[in-house]
Amino acid sequence: MGNEVPQLTTSDLERLAAKVVELESQLAQLQSLMSRIDSNSYGKCESCGMEIEMEILAADPNALFCSRHFSTSQNLF
Repeated sequence: MGNEVPQLTTSDLERLAAKVVELESQLAQLQSLMSRIDSNSYGKCESCGMEIEMEILAADPNALFCSRHFSTSQNLF
C-alpha cells in the first residue's frame, strides 16, 4: 500500500524535463565558474583582462566582462 508508485501525467513529465534542463544549465555555469577559479581568471574581463568591478560580480558572480566591455559583449550573442 505505501509502496505504490505515483502515476505521472504528461504535464508532470514536462515540468520535470524543464527542471532537469534548468539544473543542467546551473551545473554548467558552476563548472565554468570553478574552471575560471582554478585558472586564476575568475573576476577578470574576458575582453581586456582587467579586474571586473566588485559591484558587477556582486550582482552576477558569473559575469565575464567589466563595465567597459559588458555592453559590447551583449552584441556577440
